[in-house]
Formats: sequence, structure tokens, C-alpha cells
Amino acid sequence: MAVTSAVFKKSANFTTTRGGNDRRSLSVTMTSAHYDKDKQTIRVLCDDGNARECRVERLPSVGHGRNLWKKIQELGASETPVKFVSAGGFDPNRWFYTIEA
Repeated sequence: MAVTSAVFKKSANFTTTRGGNDRRSLSVTMTSAHYDKDKQTIRVLCDDGNARECRVERLPSVGHGRNLWKKIQELGASETPVKFVSAGGFDPNRWFYTIEA
């Protein structure tokens, strides 16, 4: 039986298998957001044409996920420009664990 393991790097608020720094996207406006319960993923479409995803099960807590969803809804409704933050050097135009207004 093969066992797969990974070394995790702790970001400020997120654990990832990669060891890079957090990265931020350019400021964008969110055009829609969807939570996929089966995949436990928040998917956000933005005015730059990118669809960004957050894997909720990887967040530090359920509370963090709920707060993130609330923030996405509020800032999206007000059309406030935001920056998406990805952990581990991942591309913030594809992945995120939080947003900054």
C-alpha cells in the first residue's frame, strides 16, 4: 500500500502544499459568486474574465469560510474593487483564500 504525504507550509491564514509567499491579484470587481456545496468551493467570476476558486475545506475553520462568503457577498453587491489573495505562490487569478478591499 502506497502512502502519499505532503509537507504543508502555513501561510498567515491558510495551509498549502507549496512553499511560496502569498500573492495578490490586481484590483478587480466581482460580477457573480457561487458556493458549490458538493465540491465545497466558492467560485467568483470577475470583470477581468477570470473565475477564481477557494477550496473551503482547506480554510482554517468553518467560521473563516462563513466570514469570507459574507465579505464576498457584501463587497460584490457594492461593486467594491478587491484583490484576491492566494497562498503558497499559487496564481491569485485562479485560486484564493481571502480577499482585500
